[in-house]
Order: sequence, then structure tokens, then C-alpha cells
Amino acid sequence: PAPPGEYLFTLSAATLRSLTELVRSYLRFLDNGGLEGVDLADVCHTTQVSRSAHRYRVALVVTGFDDLRRGLEGLLSDGQQPITDGSLAEPANAYLRGAPVDWRALAAGRSHRIVRLPRYVFDETTAWLEFPQTWRQTMSLERAIERHPVTHDVELAPMPAPETTGAGTVLALVDPATEAETLLASALPENSWIVRLGDPVAPSGNPFSADSAASFERIVALVEERAITHLVYALAFEEKPAADIEEIERRSTKNLYGLFHLAKALMAAGAKLDLVVLTRSAISAEEGDTSAVTENAALVGFGKVFVREYPYVKVKHVDVDLAVPVAALRAEILADQYGLSVLRGERRLREVFVEVPEIELAPGADGPRPYLRPGGTYLITGGTGALGLAVARDFATAQPDITVVLLSRSGLPPRDEWDELLAAAGPMAGRIRVVRELESLGTTARAISVDAGDSKALAEAVTQLRQEHGRIDGIVHAAGLPGGSTVMFRQLDDFDAVVRAKLHAAFVLAELTRDDPPDFVAHFSSVASVFPAPGQADYAAANYYLDNVARAQAGGGTHVIALDWVAWKEIGMAVDFGTNGDTMFKAIPTAVGLAVLDAGLRSRRSRLFAGEINYAGELIHLLRSYDVGLSPGIEATVERHMHALAERLAKATEKIRATVAAVVVEPDGRPDGNYSDTERSVAQCLALAFGYDRIDVEADFFDLGGDSLMAAAVANNIAVYHGVSYDVADLLADRTVAEIAYHVDDLRDFG
Repeated sequence: PAPPGEYLFTLSAATLRSLTELVRSYLRFLDNGGLEGVDLADVCHTTQVSRSAHRYRVALVVTGFDDLRRGLEGLLSDGQQPITDGSLAEPANAYLRGAPVDWRALAAGRSHRIVRLPRYVFDETTAWLEFPQTWRQTMSLERAIERHPVTHDVELAPMPAPETTGAGTVLALVDPATEAETLLASALPENSWIVRLGDPVAPSGNPFSADSAASFERIVALVEERAITHLVYALAFEEKPAADIEEIERRSTKNLYGLFHLAKALMAAGAKLDLVVLTRSAISAEEGDTSAVTENAALVGFGKVFVREYPYVKVKHVDVDLAVPVAALRAEILADQYGLSVLRGERRLREVFVEVPEIELAPGADGPRPYLRPGGTYLITGGTGALGLAVARDFATAQPDITVVLLSRSGLPPRDEWDELLAAAGPMAGRIRVVRELESLGTTARAISVDAGDSKALAEAVTQLRQEHGRIDGIVHAAGLPGGSTVMFRQLDDFDAVVRAKLHAAFVLAELTRDDPPDFVAHFSSVASVFPAPGQADYAAANYYLDNVARAQAGGGTHVIALDWVAWKEIGMAVDFGTNGDTMFKAIPTAVGLAVLDAGLRSRRSRLFAGEINYAGELIHLLRSYDVGLSPGIEATVERHMHALAERLAKATEKIRATVAAVVVEPDGRPDGNYSDTERSVAQCLALAFGYDRIDVEADFFDLGGDSLMAAAVANNIAVYHGVSYDVADLLADRTVAEIAYHVDDLRDFG
């Protein structure tokens, strides 16, 4: 930890507006726990050496994060740089004047690391340019007005059996308390091995335990020793869904977190094989299948991300019932087809992404909402977040006499502090304004400070809420934590926290309202459950559960719907982390997102994927890289735009190379100052994305401020500039300028 004392925090931007928004971004980052567990010294060091120095600057001498928050809030309220004194006055004033500062001398020999901080906020003020007279000839009006559905879904469609050679050496991991071994015994080829929980992995070794990373390291050693080509992970083979939260806890530890340990061990060993995740009736093959063991579907979401982070292990998820023919199961295990296969007797189902054009959206429409009761009580988890407050405002505008309960980790401060906080501005002031707006409409607004991932605390809060308000008429489960780094570098506690906020919380909410169920439950899921990016294994796992549990509960007295959101353009987690741009899908405006929620609640659908495919974008080719089928209509449109994209990319290649070559950045981190030409050019590729004028060649991509969405653009620039085949998985494995450069040189030498 940083020793007590004063530290110099610096920020700069090209315009005053950008600087103001950057200060607000840091306040949101602080309020959302972005600096929990981070040393203040490392934060200040990062702002000094890994951020460009622009024209407009501020410098704060701080002793802690509370001090930093007060300083940032003061900047917003006063608009003035505070006077600095003491030992840091000289470097602070030099920085403010634009004079050079020797930051390494200021560190006084202490070793600091680069940490993840909010990205630069660009000034989006409209600039008017003279419009060319030749616009009709140079612009494609047809492309500009092309529209596609915002709403989609994932269907389970019948598919023929896969082709297979029937060859392979198989090792299966089973839980002897389930019937997995009985099924596999006749389905596995000869010369296969089975390892049971509780048995030693090797003679005289320790028993195999699903909560032991060391156990899975021994499993992977066995994989290498016996030249295994297919590893079957069949620990999640329970017959019936979990009956209580204690069983959810046990199964999460054994099944999902066991798979987490296995994935880390495979990556660490550099393994190359097929990983077959085998479950029993985890997927709701038909809507309303209440017998589905929905919690084990989280493993599907995990596998979707793992294969993108580590493509040397190819992942297939096979979900079966006991009526599956032995030959069909054997073929599925050994086939060269990946992704999810659902086997129900003779039937084989696969995921297909389809349009849902029949949903009519009416952004901002007035009129009654049939799903909102006069005087009803509505619970919103994640309620003081931007999305939760937007939903609360939307509900209150349509039905002002309701009660909205905003449940979140941060909650709201005591009311007698509100006037003071409003005067100070900042994110908390914005939340208070929304609540007061709700109350001015006649709505009763109540904030409860509870971590949705804390099952016991959530249960106590909901129980007390029902005692005070009676029936909860509707629930919007919008709580969530973002995914973090790749599985290889993810800590189990962090992984667990992300899963709990979605999966465990949804289970608790359903159990506590079972006797007097609400009219609706809207689960806020994510694009990550279908088309995830690297670094989202925990987030994709939790959201895949939400999608599956909504499907399993379809047709009941409560309308349960999962909404798979792409990035919201103007509010929410994507804005906080700078990932609210268009990618494979167009970022969704707030009004459109609320219209999707309204349309979904008016329908009886169990799921809507909310996001328009960005067919004209440069990442559209990635849509085909997932193990999810595309409907014929979507596939045809992708094909048409791929031809146009190829032409644009050919023209863009030289532009990318020229843009990268023009970036001025100094590699850093080596005492001798020697850096290869490739290290310098890779540093330029990263500096183009981050805006830094100095980059440590050993600094981690995520610590520099990178994220899984930014990685796609950076990897593309590296590939184009250097003329090699380099993708996101490579970048997330290499992570530093030095390692990326080594990999690029290796690709040039050996292809």
C-alpha cells in the first residue's frame, strides 16, 4: 500500500469541455468502486506518466481518495485550480505552466505500476464545415438511410447430426453423485479415462476437488502425459434444479468455478485440445420447461468467452437428457463442430440468431402501460445507476402514483445532506435530482443500500420491503458488475462478485416472491451472453443464466423476460468505461432502449436481444466468428456488406499505416533506453488508442486503460501496420508492448 503522505494528481485535456467531462468521469469511476483496492500512489503515477499533457490542466495535491473526490468536486463547483503549497507546489505549478516535470525523480525511487483509469473524454461539440457541391456523387444516400431491426432473439433450431471421424483420446471428469459416468461409460471410445471427484488424480495423490486449483493443474498434467485430445468436463450433471440458495452456492463452486480453475490451468500449460462441457437438461429446450437445471447454463456463457481468449482450446457445450442415443453423444463429443448443441432424445438443436421485426417500438410514446398497476410497488436493482434511474423515470412518467424502490450498493445519502450535495454537483447530485423529479411527479421513491450479490442482505431487504409495502408488483433486475481481465489473470473473488450480482440475486428474488409473484420480472442481460468479447467470462456466464431462466419460466403467471442489451450510447456502464461506441452492433440511444423495455413488457416474449446490427461497420466480419448460426436473412445481408467492407478496408489500409506512423510516442521502462523498431511501432499503435506520449514497454494493456472492446481496434491496427495476422486473442495473451513486438517479429519470421 502507498505510504501516508501527499501525492500529486494531474489531469489535462485539449478543451475546457473535455476537461470538465473528464473530471466527471473520474468522479463516476470513484463512485462505482473503480479504485477499490488500488494504491493512490499508483493512480497519481499513472496520471503523470501515462496520460498526454494537453493545453488545459489541473493539479491536485491529495492524501487519500476522499481528498481526491473533494478536490474533483471542488473543481466542478468552483471552476478554479486550487492553490497548491508544500513540497509538491513546485512540480504542480511547473505542470500547470506547461514546463517539463521529471516525474521519475518525484517518485523518489519508489516502484509504481500503471493502473486502469477512465479514458480521455473527447469534446463532441458540433463543428460546421462547408458542404461539398458533389455530395450526391460522393455519398451513398441509400446506405445512409438503410435501417434494420433493433430487436433480435436466439432460437434453438433443429440441425442434422455432425460428421465425425470417430477418433480421439478422451479424459472425462465426473461427479459420482450424478449419472454422468453411467451415460459416458458406453458413449466414450476405447482407451478413454474417467476421473471422479474425490478420487486421487494420480496414484497416492490428493483427492480430486473442484474447488482446488491444484487439482486441475494435476488434471492438465495428466492430459499432457496421456496425450488427451478431448477433455470432457461433466461435473455439472445434476438431475433437478437447485432448491435453495445454499445449493446454488454449492453448484456454483463445484461446476462454474471448477470450470474457471480448469480453464486457467489449461491456459497456463499451453494445452491444445477439444474441451467438451457436458450438462444434463441445463438448457430450457422448450419455453416453460421448469425442470431445466438453469444454473448450470452459466457454463455455456463461460465457454463462449474462454474460446475467444484462448483459441487453442476449442470449446463445445453438449446439453443432454438421458434419452440421447449413445452413438449421438459419442459423435457430438468427437465432432469438429463447436458451440452449443442441445440433444433431446433423437433431436439436435443449435443456436441461431434471428431478427424479431414484429416488435413495434414507440420511443417516448405516451399512454397507459398495461403492466404498471395504479399505486403499485416496483423494485429496481441497480436502481441508483444510470439505467436504473432511467427506468424509474420512465415508469413514473407513465404511472406517477407508483412506488419505486431503488436498490443499489451505493444507495443515497441522508435527505438532510441533499441540498449540500446538490450545490457541490457531481454524480451523486445527478441521482438526487432524478429522485426529486420522481417525487415531483407524485411518485414515492425509496433508496435502499444493499449489495445485490450479497444473498443474505438482499433477502433481508426484500423481506422487509414486502412487510412494509405488501406485494412487489414488478421487478427490474438491472444490478451488475462489469467483467474484468481475461480468465488467465482473473482472481476468483472478482469473478465470483460479477456472477453473484446477476445469477445469485436473480435466484433470491424469485424465491422470495414465489408465494406472491409479481406481474413481471425484467432481467437486464447483455450482448455478452451471445457475442461476448474477451475479458467477459464471468459477465457472460451470469447473463447466459438470466436468458435461460427467463425461457424456463415462460408462460407462467409472472411475465419473465430477459433483455440482452448492447452498449447504451448515452448512459450506463458502457459510458463510464468508454465502450459506448458502435461495434458489431450500433450503440442504443436511451429513448430506444426504454422503448424496447416497454415493447418487451407489453409482449409475452421471454427474451429480446436489443441492438441493431452494424452491417456497414468494419467489425461486421466478427459476427461470423462466433459458434452461433445466423438466420438466412442476416447471413445474406452480412455477405452483401462484407463485399463492400473488403473494398473499404483495402483503401483504409494505407490510411491506417500513415496514421500510426505519424503518432509521436516515447517507449519507456528500460534503463538503457534501447528499443527495437518493432517495439517502437507497436507503441505507436497503442498510443493511437490511448493518446499517451510515453508508454512503458512492460505496462499491461489493461493497466494502461484498455478494455476488451478497445482491444479489437488495437489488434487490427497492429495487424494492418505490420502486415501480419494478429487478432484480439493474441493481444490479450501478449498484453505488453515488449511481448506484442516479440510475437509480431515471430510472425514475420515464421508466418
